[in-house]
Amino acid sequence: MQQLGGEYDVSPEMIQKLLDLEISLEGLSRRTGVFDKIGSLLKRDWGSLEEIKEKHAALQSKSDFDLHKEQIKRYEDEIAKLDQQTKVEL
Repeated sequence: MQQLGGEYDVSPEMIQKLLDLEISLEGLSRRTGVFDKIGSLLKRDWGSLEEIKEKHAALQSKSDFDLHKEQIKRYEDEIAKLDQQTKVEL
């Protein structure tokens, strides 16, 4: 489940809950309401589509910031090295 969770960006707990739901419905000749139950489970644990999008945007924004922060640090380090070299040469 850890591997599937990583591959599909889903928590292993969610996979387990969906499997448990499927097992609880196993053997029923009529699976009426199965999509409602799945929807209820997803809404309870993940929230609405808008909430999911907001969380994803926030994570993406933080990730982008962290990525740019590292790049800025590398540029600052390079500038500091070049600044030291120009002082030594002068």
